[in-house]
Amino acid sequence: MTRTRRILVLEFISAGGLGEAAAAEPAGALGESLLAQGVRMRDALLGELSALPGLEIGVADAGLAPLPAPMRTPGTAMRRLPTAGVNDLAAWLHAQQSAFDLVWVIAPETGDCLLSLCQAVAPVRWIGCSAGAIRVATSKTRTRERLAAQGVPTPRAWAPGLPLPAQPGRWVLKPDDGAGSEHTRVFADFAAAHAALGATGAVVGSGEVQAAAGMPTRWTLEAWVEGDALSLSLLCTGGRVEVLSVNRQRLTVAADGRLGYAGVDAGVAPVTPALHDLAVRCTAAVPGLAGFVGIDFVRQVDGQLCVIEINPRLTCAYAGLAAPPPATGPARDGARPPRRLAADIIAGHDAALANPATESAHAPTEPA
Repeated sequence: MTRTRRILVLEFISAGGLGEAAAAEPAGALGESLLAQGVRMRDALLGELSALPGLEIGVADAGLAPLPAPMRTPGTAMRRLPTAGVNDLAAWLHAQQSAFDLVWVIAPETGDCLLSLCQAVAPVRWIGCSAGAIRVATSKTRTRERLAAQGVPTPRAWAPGLPLPAQPGRWVLKPDDGAGSEHTRVFADFAAAHAALGATGAVVGSGEVQAAAGMPTRWTLEAWVEGDALSLSLLCTGGRVEVLSVNRQRLTVAADGRLGYAGVDAGVAPVTPALHDLAVRCTAAVPGLAGFVGIDFVRQVDGQLCVIEINPRLTCAYAGLAAPPPATGPARDGARPPRRLAADIIAGHDAALANPATESAHAPTEPA
């Protein structure tokens, strides 16, 4: 008989990570709110997990958005874990995790949020990328440096001490640890972007500085890469990389330059050998990537590929790839069961634990 396993799902925004203000966050002209993005990923994951046998599911929830229908059905294997009023989700998670066999977190990298939640969970329970991989991918500067060392094309970037760029073209100023296009602006040229950076009073790069009033303290200043904004969804298990899909990122640029995220279209193009090679080189540059991983890149007019960032977690594309919840009626004769990515990711987690050579989720992180 298969032993029942307990899994805790925590999606940072709907669990109250941004406070109750997240519920009132408007989508507006800039696109989807962070809460809406988080809930779509959470519900897609819960839909897949609910179809797997032998799982009892606990969901961290602050009451900011409705839970999916199966959780509102008496007798379901899912139960709500209230988080309203919790000020420190990492501490809450650390206290809860010992009651579960597995912990699956969806969270932004901003402010080392994803990393702190990872470090609150024992390695045997944590589903996803290692702490070391999360720490690298959290910083766009560290990621660029790692990718460049592997010969992966990345945007031109500027930092103090480097010559001022003379080439024409747009530049983008964004938080070094940002997610979801928050606080990101596109400028007509380098001079305008550089002036905006000076007005922040913060620093460029991954160095640690004193936190300031609600604004990022670390920034990256990059040349805007013209072309099609795309992403890859990867399944990373046991050192192997499968490219699940090529996705289109729907980005908007407002009149004042603010960058917005309006969603993603999954599976818009075939996986070519060049894209698979790009995925392999990216994962080689950041050891410890595991489970579902996203790579944002631009296909330029001349066909060249340029990697913007690596997301060491579920991304919004997962909601378009996840299998729907099980149908209530009988399956059609001869119908193939849908592939459930969550099952593959959990199996990869279990296999990694059984292999002593696999990097621990809490392997030491490199110094800043």
